[in-house]
Amino acid sequence: MIMALFAPAVYAAPEFTGNDTDAKAVMLIDANSDKVLYEHNPDEPIHPASTTKLITALVVLENTTMDTMVTVGSEVNFSSGASVMGLTPGEEISVKDLLYGMFLASGNDAAAALAVHIGETISGFADMMNQKAETLGMANSHFVNPHGMDEETHMTTAADMALLARTAYQNETLMQIAGTGQYDRTPTNKNGDPETMYNTNMLICPKENMKKYNYAYANGMKTGSTPNADACVIASAKKGNTSLIALIFGDPSRDGADRWSLARKLFDFGLTKYETVDLSTLLSEQTFEEPVANPAANDPKGGVMEFVFSLPEGTLYTVEKDLIGALNSGTEELAVVSSFDKELRAPIKKDETYGTAIVRIGDEVIYRGALIASRDMYKAGDEDLVLNAEEAPPVQSMEIVDPEEIYKEETPSLLWWLLLPAGLIAFIIIRAATVKRKRHIRFKKRRTKYNYKIK
Repeated sequence: MIMALFAPAVYAAPEFTGNDTDAKAVMLIDANSDKVLYEHNPDEPIHPASTTKLITALVVLENTTMDTMVTVGSEVNFSSGASVMGLTPGEEISVKDLLYGMFLASGNDAAAALAVHIGETISGFADMMNQKAETLGMANSHFVNPHGMDEETHMTTAADMALLARTAYQNETLMQIAGTGQYDRTPTNKNGDPETMYNTNMLICPKENMKKYNYAYANGMKTGSTPNADACVIASAKKGNTSLIALIFGDPSRDGADRWSLARKLFDFGLTKYETVDLSTLLSEQTFEEPVANPAANDPKGGVMEFVFSLPEGTLYTVEKDLIGALNSGTEELAVVSSFDKELRAPIKKDETYGTAIVRIGDEVIYRGALIASRDMYKAGDEDLVLNAEEAPPVQSMEIVDPEEIYKEETPSLLWWLLLPAGLIAFIIIRAATVKRKRHIRFKKRRTKYNYKIK
């Protein structure tokens, strides 16, 4: 199974040490399996800048629809130098266009308009953001505004933002917006001319002068930059079955140019060195047979119980390609070790959990799953229950028959029961006539036989 699942080649993967960057915090994770492939200062407090807009988008998408119209107010007024999409108080615009403006143009005005529309006030929406962060397990985060402009208590960590980014990556609508290179906003009552917005994410921006930063497998997410945060980016890339998210915070380079080369290096490292596989294709047939104490004397398996390994389809794991080669060559082995919570003693109930199986590749634990009883096992003294279970007739499934077919099948029987009495009467009449004739013949013969002349 291992040979069929993994490619036979052994890859020469590039190494990534992070020594060539001055970024404050860096992470690389698998978007599907959540495995951390690289990290530097993941728990360091950071300012998230406009990467904040990922959680803003999640809250918005959970509380309104794309075609809802919003009339913006004074919340869209920002000082010069702020990143905006160019909204005017009183402008009527759709949630869809606001989301595109928030992601592509990194519009703080779009984020503020959405926040007031959903939460009535900026602080009210920030409360919703913090509630969402809590549900995601972002224990070291606190959000004060929807756009990420510097505020003293607007803080998070790279590890928390990784939790947010993975959730955002699973949202198809959000990723469609975040992965768009350019977008033409719809004319409004305040802006009658269509306007093209380009994505600030240089890994996917289609502008000719930005193509030098493009990455072939990049597919979205969000940038950020403020005086306190320096340059930031949460970027995603997908190749084959592997989806990665790179998180870079606090890049001090001019215009944040180093974040693009750093993101590409992280992706090259991850996509070349690792592969995401579905463990269920490898371990779905895995079962464990264990002797059970005190079974019924007539147990059909002689007191041995088969436990099924609980492994849902789509259970993903990210593994080094070099390790895949080692598995193929036999220098490394896949090991599955079972452990049970207590002594296995009858009776055993079908579908109940009695232990855990741990899957290892080398020294690394890659999965833990429940061990579930595959059948009922009766205890000693309940031999009659085993017999009753064995002798119980199989349940017959009810066949649904078309009423017309029933009528067709029963019509001959109905005619038969109608013809039967008539046939019986005819038989009696014929029989009576036949008997009378025979008697008459017999009588005539007797007379002939005993007819003597008197002389």
